[in-house]
Amino acid sequence: MTEKGERRFLLLEDHGLLAIGLQNTLKKEYPDCEIVHVDNLYDAQFKLNTETFDFAIIDLVIKGGIAPRGINSGDELIKNVKDKCKYTGFVVLSNVDNSSMVKYLFDKLRVDAYVLKGRMSLSELLQAIKSVESGERFVSPSLRIKVSSYSSISIDQIDRVILTLLSQGHSQIAIEKEFSGSSTPITLSAVEKRLASMKHKFNVDSVIELVVLAVRNGLI
Repeated sequence: MTEKGERRFLLLEDHGLLAIGLQNTLKKEYPDCEIVHVDNLYDAQFKLNTETFDFAIIDLVIKGGIAPRGINSGDELIKNVKDKCKYTGFVVLSNVDNSSMVKYLFDKLRVDAYVLKGRMSLSELLQAIKSVESGERFVSPSLRIKVSSYSSISIDQIDRVILTLLSQGHSQIAIEKEFSGSSTPITLSAVEKRLASMKHKFNVDSVIELVVLAVRNGLI
């Protein structure tokens, strides 16, 4: 980028009206920019693999359209192309407000910004671009408290063992049996109470979500 407007944007957004609004916002701020809009994962992967962009603005949930094998969402696309796009700033624009997903995207996939879709998303997108160009990450203000509070939560070793066994396909009854011969045996009721406590801590509704969260964030 040599002048204010000379930027190339890849925009992956399958909602037609929102895509138009995003393009108009970018063009108003950066009159000389080039915007390549795609509405499916296949075209997004092809463009990112074959062309150079200053920014890739990626929606996480893309409904319908064609997709490469093994890539069914925006985060899977980022994981697939991120290492090849070393000079591209990745901005996620999504209505997914799950703090564990946001943390996964920053910590594991190394995205540069996360903008939550809503009434402020157009102005926050411009803030995100400016932040990334200044060498800073950006998270929508409404998500910052959730992400910060999540990062301070910890679990003990017994919780980690329970989650590890669940991730390996063990039932809660089988987990009770696993602990029966250990130095710290626990009952099925205790397993259930620990899982209920962890679901409350991490603000998830099911054991499956809890295990996915634990794996994504390196807790087990």
